[in-house]
Amino acid sequence: MLSLGQILPATIGLSVLAKPVVSVLTATEYHSAYVIVPLVVFGAFFIGLANRYTNVFALVKRTYVNMFCVLGSAVLNIILNFLFIPKYGYIAAAFTTLVSYAFLLILVIIVSRRYFKWSFPFKSLGNSIIASAIMGVSVYFIGKCFLLSNIMNIIVGILVGLTIYPILLLILKEFTQLEIQTVINIKDKFLKRMHLKN
Repeated sequence: MLSLGQILPATIGLSVLAKPVVSVLTATEYHSAYVIVPLVVFGAFFIGLANRYTNVFALVKRTYVNMFCVLGSAVLNIILNFLFIPKYGYIAAAFTTLVSYAFLLILVIIVSRRYFKWSFPFKSLGNSIIASAIMGVSVYFIGKCFLLSNIMNIIVGILVGLTIYPILLLILKEFTQLEIQTVINIKDKFLKRMHLKN
């Protein structure tokens, strides 16, 4: 299962690169739909987090509780769709889905704590948010400055994100000494093999 530190930067990265990604993957008439990508990916982010909490219901054999939570979120989504989609179209559909998934996440967090409580790593979450936000801003402005082709903007954006994010986590002291040493060992082994080949 992917960790929060992997999902959050991927979510922000895809949101920032939404325009070139949609331009590459879809026909011209759909390019304007890039505006809903952040709503869709953050909706997926919320539902992914919610699924982590719903595991508690399976653990305590109360899966019917999860059913009621999902039903409540679905009812909210239907009401919001009825109110906003006729006027605002597909953008409203993406937004109402995001709101419904956020509501589901909050609901399962509150309800699951009745059965099982654990300490949430708020410090790690804060560091991941800071690193992801800086990474997202960097990727956005680098893409704007270079004005490359859409494919090159995606490649450069991914490379910049993959470089900046771990460096920021290192600065924020999010990595343990064991993790740092493991990376160093992998690097040393790689360089040794390259030296032997030469």
